[in-house]
Formats: sequence, structure tokens, C-alpha cells
Amino acid sequence: MISRDIAPQPPKPDGWVSAALDAAIDVLVAEGEPFTADRVHADRFGIGGLRRGDVGAAFRRASLQRRIRPIGFECSRRSGRRSSVVRVWVGAARGGDVA
Repeated sequence: MISRDIAPQPPKPDGWVSAALDAAIDVLVAEGEPFTADRVHADRFGIGGLRRGDVGAAFRRASLQRRIRPIGFECSRRSGRRSSVVRVWVGAARGGDVA
């Protein structure tokens, strides 16, 4: 019997989606410029089949692995986000130690 108090967990990204998102983040890090999740959502990387939360989970994973670090916020340029706030990231090795 399933308890009503336990919210269903969202499905985890498929292995290939996680790998593709990790590779996209690595490309953005290698470019050496600040970036947001909007850049991963762009058609540039051709990652289809993304579910809500896949990109955020990839950024959190990269942050916990100390591959990227946050440097600020800006308004999203994606129309679906309606100018909501998104975090700006850089590669962790850029600009000193990770906080």
C-alpha cells in the first residue's frame, strides 16, 4: 500500500541524457565565459527528450562535483521562462578557488 503522505518522485534522467548534459556543461566551461542553463536549452547541443528538472539536476551535479560555481543571477532570455531569474555560472577553476 502506498502512503498518501509520500509524494511521488520525479523520474531520474536516462543515462544518455545525463551524459549529454554533462558534456554540454563541459563545453560551456571550456569556452571560459559565464553561462546560464539557457545556453544548455539552446538547440546548439541537440539534446532532445529533456524532462522538467533534467538541466537543473545536471547543474547541481556539476556544482557538487566542483566543476562549476555560481557568480550571480540574470533574467532568463527564454520565452518560456518569462524573464524569471536564472543563476550565472563559470568553470570552477576560473577566477580562483571554489567557495
